[in-house]
Amino acid sequence: MQGPATWESEMEIEHVTTACRARVSRDGWLAAADAPVWITRDGDLHDHVLMPGELLPLHEGDRLVVEPWQAGQAARLTFVASRAQSPLDALQALALLAETFALLLEQAARTARKMADRVRPYPVMRHERAP
Repeated sequence: MQGPATWESEMEIEHVTTACRARVSRDGWLAAADAPVWITRDGDLHDHVLMPGELLPLHEGDRLVVEPWQAGQAARLTFVASRAQSPLDALQALALLAETFALLLEQAARTARKMADRVRPYPVMRHERAP
C-alpha cells in the first residue's frame, strides 16, 4: 500500500493501480474518470464503489484507502474542493465534469460498436455503384 497523500483543492490522481492511503485537506468531491474504484473511509460503516462519472462527497479530515475495483486495472481519479477560491476554480470544476462526461460517452460508443459487431451476422459489404 502506498504511503498517505494529502488531497488539496484540486488534483488529478493518475494510474492508481494498488491500494493507497489519502487524507482530505478540504471538503470536496472525488470523481472516478475511467474505471471503478473501491473506497474505504475511516469511521464509515460502508465501503463505496465509485463508478466512472460518479461523485463521492468528501469532508476535511477524511482518511481513505482507495484502490481499483479490479486488481491490476489502473484508475484515474480527480478531487475537486467544494469551496471555490475564485471563479476560475468553478470553471475548472465544470471542465472536469465535461471531461468525465466525454470519457463516459467514449466508453459508451466503444461498447455500442462491440455490441453491433456481435449482433451483425455477417460483415457489412460495401458495393460500388455500377457505371
